[in-house]
Amino acid sequence: MLCAAMMTEHWEHVAWERAALAALANTSNTVLHWLLDDKVAKVEVANNRKGGGGTFLVPMNGGIWTMCVSLEGMQNLSISCAMVCLIVLGSAALVGTFGVCKHQISAVLVTGVMYLLAGLFAMFTLMIIHFKRIQRVSTRSSSHGDDTADGVVGPRIAALPLLSAREFTTSWSLELGWGGVALATTTSLLWILLSKIMRYNPISTMLL
Repeated sequence: MLCAAMMTEHWEHVAWERAALAALANTSNTVLHWLLDDKVAKVEVANNRKGGGGTFLVPMNGGIWTMCVSLEGMQNLSISCAMVCLIVLGSAALVGTFGVCKHQISAVLVTGVMYLLAGLFAMFTLMIIHFKRIQRVSTRSSSHGDDTADGVVGPRIAALPLLSAREFTTSWSLELGWGGVALATTTSLLWILLSKIMRYNPISTMLL
């Protein structure tokens, strides 16, 4: 579950409120043109006679590795924690297989600890994404935020008056990640319990 959550790209969705965009466009001297079944908004300055490409407001989704368009310092930190988690999970699978096949109690105990570490680093990743979203929501009405590229394609200046209509919402990958944290913690306890059984239960020792 942790691997699936970290490899998918539905941790966060960026959407635009159409009614709010229309109201903001009327007060900011900009014109909106809706494209692609009203999913993408093209922003143009009302008194601009030159034409040109304009700025596009697009719905986007992202995960740990590609969060919309921009990678920030907090995003890099979440990527580091996710990579450590994946490495620990892969190592735990190898050590656990060796411990069960060779009846090595110490290897089984280490596997339990490694799953606990994987859950811990996965929790760090989830908390970073959570606090990043809170920070974005708290600064959504600011035109000087660090996330002005999310959902905006083209010159950002034209879209600055409209950024308060942008919505950040979490999606199923984040929920899958929290389920993976709970599962990794439970798995850790079960591996540690298995090491205790292998150490103190003579019947299981004979069977193994």
